[in-house]
Amino acid sequence: MPKQTPRFLWLMFTMLLLTGLAACGQPNYSYRHLASDVSLIEPSAPERDVRAILGPPDHKQAAPGGGETWIYFDGRQSFLRRAPYIGDKLGREDFQVVIVTLREERVQNAVYRFLGEEEFKALNLPVRNTNND
Repeated sequence: MPKQTPRFLWLMFTMLLLTGLAACGQPNYSYRHLASDVSLIEPSAPERDVRAILGPPDHKQAAPGGGETWIYFDGRQSFLRRAPYIGDKLGREDFQVVIVTLREERVQNAVYRFLGEEEFKALNLPVRNTNND
């Protein structure tokens, strides 16, 4: 029986080491919580509050009727989408989008939307790297 104890400890140590190495190999993705963060933005809030909550916008454009529209977005790729060579055909990518309309440096409107690839492409936003799950 004494010989089984060192073998068991060696097995546990090896499993712990492999688990630790696997965790180190995971990519370090930042995750934006756009859905919950947009709920913190109140109508008539100043521009600086929006920046404090959501950070700098990913895209800015002129709003119809004056003012400015700030757009925040974050893409999420499915597991299959990340597969080399065939991911574009098998997987999907969804986008979280927050659109904040400002007029006279005050929030007029803040909207959250969850979009598929085609809907997101229709927004004609500049392409940037998106995060993965």
